[in-house]
Amino acid sequence: MFNIKFWSNALIWFDFVVLVVNGFTIGLVAFCIAAAVSHKNLGMSLIYGFVLYSIVMQWLFSGGYILELLYMDTATTIVKVLKVIFNLYPSYHFTKIFADISRTADSHFDTLQNRYVEGRPFGFDDLFYRRSQSFQLPFKRSYTLPNCI
Repeated sequence: MFNIKFWSNALIWFDFVVLVVNGFTIGLVAFCIAAAVSHKNLGMSLIYGFVLYSIVMQWLFSGGYILELLYMDTATTIVKVLKVIFNLYPSYHFTKIFADISRTADSHFDTLQNRYVEGRPFGFDDLFYRRSQSFQLPFKRSYTLPNCI
C-alpha cells in the first residue's frame, strides 16, 4: 500500500474492520438525525456538522498527545466531562484506535519522551496491550497515562 507504515506494519484486516464499522456508525448517526428532524435543510446541516466534527476530532486527536492528557489519572472535572461527551460520538473511538495503531506501527517523534521512535509491526497482542507511561511536566509532577483503547 505505497509503503505507508500504517498499512504495512499493522493488521490490515483490523484496519479494514475499524474503517468499515466507523462508516456504518456515522451512517447510523445520519439515519437518527434524518428520523428526528422534520426539515431537510436542518437535517443536512446537522449531518454536515457531525462530519465536520469527525474530521476536526481526527485532526486534533490523531497525534496522541491530547488523548493522553484526557486520560491522566489526575484529570480535573472539566476534562472528565469532556471525555464523557467525546465518548458519545463514534468517531472519537475511531480516533483513539487510529492513534494507537499509528503510534505503534509508524515512526514518529514522541513529544513526551523527547525522542524519535521507530515503528514496529502492530500484532494481534497489541490489540489487548494496556500501555502506561509516566512523564514529567515542567512543574515536576508525575502522571501515569493508561492506554487509550
